[in-house]
Amino acid sequence: MKKVVLSLCVLASAVTGVYADTKIAVVNPVDIFNDSNLGSVSVKKMENDLKLEAAKLKQEQNDIMQQMRT
Repeated sequence: MKKVVLSLCVLASAVTGVYADTKIAVVNPVDIFNDSNLGSVSVKKMENDLKLEAAKLKQEQNDIMQQMRT
């Protein structure tokens, strides 16, 4: 009886894992950024905004490091 229950649990886990992998692989990244309430958000625009912010933070970090050295 224990072997049957264990076999069913292993089979259920395997099926769940395969199903989850399939669902993850099918997701289109563009769909994540498309929201009917917000309109279409450009991934490139988000990247550019983040690069600008990252450059500002890097400059701020460099300024702080320079102040610490002096």
